[in-house]
Amino acid sequence: MRRCEHCGTQYGDKVFICPADGHPTVNPQARPGSVFGSASVQAAFNVKVVSPMSAAGSYRIFVQGSDLLFIQIESGSNQVLNALIPLLGPLGGLVNLFGWLFSRHKVNDFNERLQSADPENLLRDSDKNFRLHLAEIRQAVIEPAAASSFSGKEVGRADLTIRQGERWKLAFAARVDMDAVWQLLASGCFSPLRAEVEWNDEKQQYQAKPPVKNIDRKNELH
Repeated sequence: MRRCEHCGTQYGDKVFICPADGHPTVNPQARPGSVFGSASVQAAFNVKVVSPMSAAGSYRIFVQGSDLLFIQIESGSNQVLNALIPLLGPLGGLVNLFGWLFSRHKVNDFNERLQSADPENLLRDSDKNFRLHLAEIRQAVIEPAAASSFSGKEVGRADLTIRQGERWKLAFAARVDMDAVWQLLASGCFSPLRAEVEWNDEKQQYQAKPPVKNIDRKNELH
């Protein structure tokens, strides 16, 4: 069992974020330092913003109460380039090698800071980072994974309508990240959540639920 560190409500072992208040849940019997196992651990998960294009890229989202802090890890243009590199043959391999050598030190430094720095400080590092309050979300729809995508393998998506009708499309590469966002949206503090999807174990993706068949009552009687 896990318990919300803020309100004390108990949940199952797979609920890492409290649907009621957005705070991380903890396992009282977990070893110190385990994921979401203590109050000192910051609840966070990964997401890819597909649209709008102005914000496209990979982000680490930190949860602070009802605030979501989006910290960009990789821009959308880099994701497209990485998807195209395998199509370039040997040249693509050289591009990938030089890019890796050039950016390795910078990436390592950023990852260390991502793990240890205060998210509020990370927020000020780039104009691509931003804060979103859950109350700004007017509508939320959980959707199946896209059939194909430049951003790579997906398990599912979320379509959000925020503020004055602005549409945001989020994609998830891991089920644990998508389920964490789903739990937050399910809090119902902004509007009812629509989710007509189900998990497919074989494809390891969320897919659309099959339509409910209408039963002919006359045939049923016979």
